[in-house]
Amino acid sequence: MRAIAIFDIFMLYGWNLDHYLSSKHGFILLTYSIATCKIFGFLNYVAGQSTAWLRIFICFDRYLLASRLRRPWCSREKGVLMIITCIIILVTNKMIANGSLTGLFSKEEISLPRQVRFWLFLILVIPSIYCSCVLLFQVFVNKKFRSQLSNHIIICLLIFGLIIELIDIPLHLSFLQLGIVWPSTPTLCTVWWFVDTGIYNGCVIIMEWGSVHRYLLIFHDRLFSTAKKRFLHHTMPLFILILYIFIFYTVVIIFPPCSKTYAYNLPVCGEFPCYLDIPLLGIWDTVINSIIPTTIITIFSIIVLARVYIQKRRLNHANRWRRQRKMTIQLFSICILYLAANVPLNLVTFGHICGLPPHFGADAQVYANYLCYFVTLLFPFVCLSTLSEMRKKLQWNGLLLFQRSQRIATINPKRIFRP
Repeated sequence: MRAIAIFDIFMLYGWNLDHYLSSKHGFILLTYSIATCKIFGFLNYVAGQSTAWLRIFICFDRYLLASRLRRPWCSREKGVLMIITCIIILVTNKMIANGSLTGLFSKEEISLPRQVRFWLFLILVIPSIYCSCVLLFQVFVNKKFRSQLSNHIIICLLIFGLIIELIDIPLHLSFLQLGIVWPSTPTLCTVWWFVDTGIYNGCVIIMEWGSVHRYLLIFHDRLFSTAKKRFLHHTMPLFILILYIFIFYTVVIIFPPCSKTYAYNLPVCGEFPCYLDIPLLGIWDTVINSIIPTTIITIFSIIVLARVYIQKRRLNHANRWRRQRKMTIQLFSICILYLAANVPLNLVTFGHICGLPPHFGADAQVYANYLCYFVTLLFPFVCLSTLSEMRKKLQWNGLLLFQRSQRIATINPKRIFRP
């Protein structure tokens, strides 16, 4: 009923506002601009159709409640949420079926010379790979670090980032040096697309769950008190997200329902997989896998900071505050790194989806897309700076491979014979 009320409000106010402006001021929102046409057309069409299907579902639900003693699965909260989501997706599919994402993503390069970009990548990628390997080694070897729930998200992000650093960045370095994609084969471009688009968006999705998980870990730690609760609220969501990332991007990139084209004279073979031309897949990947995760990361970062600040003023528990402060600083540092590049990129993309012209924010989109590589390159250093216990465990003299051979001088006493 609440969902029907919300959709009715959208439909009522959107329809009445359109009629009021057309009668009083002489212009119609549906024909005023592309952005207003998409927004109000979406409200008028999707809200009305969704409300009609939800009323059908309510009639069916009331019949099941009256004819059965126990509540069926579709009458429970999770079942209702799943059904409402499916109705909205099915109705929205028809709404966007005539659209296309062509032109939303720029294929141009930034104005920074290729040699400068080459040396920036080369200077950062070697210590970044080294730092990632050291962090992963320490986490897997040390049982204390490995058993901490807050480190499991970081382990996944480090592994995903290491894949990007070992495949995506070297291919970029080769392109910047040679000027073409080499070797110029469809297989290489497909792998590059999978790593550059799929693995990076996978990092954003896992970071989205990481921000929610860190909020629950700080303020609702009872959800992880038992092994069963830890499996339901920690292990299973992370496993489902990783499985979804690999299945979705394997289907749309490796086995797409379209013909792939490659531009060997552009980075990432043109950086525009053909599935983005399919309205449903393109909108789903852009909104669900990029814009919504970035929004959730932003919201939960602000919520965590606000709640920690309020509790610090109200409560004077030094130990609890110290524990919350460490996890909050770690979350905020990683989120700032992700949001610095993803917020401008997603804002421009969302504006293009809403109907803004393709040239709007094109330069900002290109530079933000370039900054996304530095998110991966700088992530290991940010993790190391926030993990104070791990910094204490590391033996830097041995890790930097410049350890001096410490020789202890021994004095051998010699017997002096007097003549």
